[in-house]
Amino acid sequence: MRYLDIHTHQPSVDPTHTLAIRSFDLRQVQELSAWPGYSSIGLHPWFLHEYWPTQLTTLAQQLAQPRTFMLGEAGLDRLRGPELSLQLAALEAQALLAQEAGKPLLLHIVRAFEEVQSLHARLNPTVPWIIHGFRKRAELAQTLLKQGFYLSFGAHLLQASGSSAACFAQLPPQRLLLETDDASTPMADLYTRAAELRGLSPQAWAAQLQANWTEVFGGSEVF
Repeated sequence: MRYLDIHTHQPSVDPTHTLAIRSFDLRQVQELSAWPGYSSIGLHPWFLHEYWPTQLTTLAQQLAQPRTFMLGEAGLDRLRGPELSLQLAALEAQALLAQEAGKPLLLHIVRAFEEVQSLHARLNPTVPWIIHGFRKRAELAQTLLKQGFYLSFGAHLLQASGSSAACFAQLPPQRLLLETDDASTPMADLYTRAAELRGLSPQAWAAQLQANWTEVFGGSEVF
């Protein structure tokens, strides 16, 4: 079985056992050029500046690379980064780039779910929008899934009494994904925990996650 990690910042991934999509901010474009694996790239809301529109051409060029699977992280964060209006403008521009490129959009959202839901409804994208590191209540998760979002869960699933685990266990499985993000958690542990929470065998959960990846990426032969 080959594990599927939708989002990581870890440079040490064993490609024999794990297909991981490593996330880069556009500031890391030189590091990205030296990375031999699969990637996503975007303008992270923490690091946005007023000159972000001048970066869109370079971002589009990087997004066009065949080993770049997604645009992101992009998003909204009320706790860090510039004013929300600037973040919203940059997110909409990146969402349009992702739509034009036909590639998924990976989202970092902190205390701004209403804004991203409104943007999604207005743009009505045909490419998947994936909210990474989801840790909110099940009611919000259900609403987001009905609106067409995908939700990615990480190491918080391993907490015995955490709300992430309870939320994950309640949701329809078709738009759920797993990630390591910046944690050193082995993907094998996340798979085992996810299968346990879903009441599935590890093999059945792996098949479900494979099917979800196929929906997101259109059946790419690399996985």
